[in-house]
Amino acid sequence: MKIRAIRLDGGSAGTIRIEPRERGATVIPLEAPLGAEALARAIRETLGAEKREALRTEAPLIEIHLLRGSERALVQDDAGSGQRVLVETPASGPERVLAADTGSLTDVLSIERLLRRVACTLELETSADVLPALAHGAASSPPPPSPKQLAYQRAFEEMRAITKNLESIDRTLSTSPQPNWVRVAWVVGGSGVCAALVSVLIPSWAATILGLTVLALLIYLIRLGQAALAEIKSRESLPEEATLLRPALEAARERVAELAETLRRRGEDPDEVLESLIATNRRGQTPSVLARGSVSWAELLALEEKDAQALVFVSGGNAGGDDFGGRVRRPQNAAPPSAELGALTGE
Repeated sequence: MKIRAIRLDGGSAGTIRIEPRERGATVIPLEAPLGAEALARAIRETLGAEKREALRTEAPLIEIHLLRGSERALVQDDAGSGQRVLVETPASGPERVLAADTGSLTDVLSIERLLRRVACTLELETSADVLPALAHGAASSPPPPSPKQLAYQRAFEEMRAITKNLESIDRTLSTSPQPNWVRVAWVVGGSGVCAALVSVLIPSWAATILGLTVLALLIYLIRLGQAALAEIKSRESLPEEATLLRPALEAARERVAELAETLRRRGEDPDEVLESLIATNRRGQTPSVLARGSVSWAELLALEEKDAQALVFVSGGNAGGDDFGGRVRRPQNAAPPSAELGALTGE
């Protein structure tokens, strides 16, 4: 999906709207109190982190609109109330709304489910892939990783593996072990029609065909029952396995957050460091959200070679005086973010 628009509201930054280009790179100059690194981090965390830490006072409320053809999605993070909301509008069918309390220790499952849906919307394998995927920059040859970067990579890969296992368990438990009754109805009905047709065309075979049809259907139904029972039995240990994995995931997340903060103190962007070290299963249409002190034509053209959307935030309120061929989009004053979300979430 593409990022159609970003709204910020409720703090010292005022109410602003950013509308990037649908394809290629967009240069977005920022003025105080918004910094490029902080805003890029806030957008990534809104889409991929359990709790947003960046710009909590400067922009307590962030709303991100995503678009792919006639499909739309909206992610809103309210740091003041600790609420994260995802509204998905498919090409056909009703809207789907997920809400989670990012400030509650008891609402972990809701925020994990919401982040998993965001990852699916961005066509990523797991929710752990979102942050590094959004930091995907132009192709380059980075220097050899430092020991701290390698430690961060190992901690992230451990967290990702646990996340993947938990999401797989959740998907299994959320699907019914019962057979597809529509398919069963088609098989039974089709067999009955074929048997009746043969009996009419060849009356002498009627009794034989009827007996064989009944026998085949009995075997088919018995096999279905055995498969359903085996599926139910295989699921018995999954809740216990998930219970054991969750403390391990929390410990892994704490380790990743600790190492990420160490990298930030060294002046490094943890998401960009991670993206440069690992394969994130990133697909070509996942947007990039980057922060730069300055930007050049060469980097913009390299970003556009991937045929994906890239948002490049630049601090200082200017882009070096260059319009970059119409690629500069300045934040605009806007109306407050969508008030209808309160009605959707029952607040």
